[in-house]
Amino acid sequence: PVDFKTVAAGETIFLGEYTLSGGDEILYDISAKTGSRVKVFFKKDGQSDVSYWSVDNLRQPGEPLECIADFIGPPITKPGTYQLYLQAPDGALGNVRGSVSIASADAA
Repeated sequence: PVDFKTVAAGETIFLGEYTLSGGDEILYDISAKTGSRVKVFFKKDGQSDVSYWSVDNLRQPGEPLECIADFIGPPITKPGTYQLYLQAPDGALGNVRGSVSIASADAA
């Protein structure tokens, strides 16, 4: 689950570390009541300028700020351990709620 009252402007929050294999399904379903932009992504330890399974959403006028996406991974990189982050790149976010789900391909 993702549940933060506030995420400060420019803040990047570590959400956990996960071992991903080919065919795993990754699902983001996160929203922010206030704020203009939210980003959710995985990084590989030691890589600072590369992100995987990234969603970077900007609030549109009159629309909710949501980050809803699903991926089958890892199609663009090798299986391994990745760190999951949530970021407020353009100002503070308020009432950030939702979930990130990972369904193992091995469980199917």
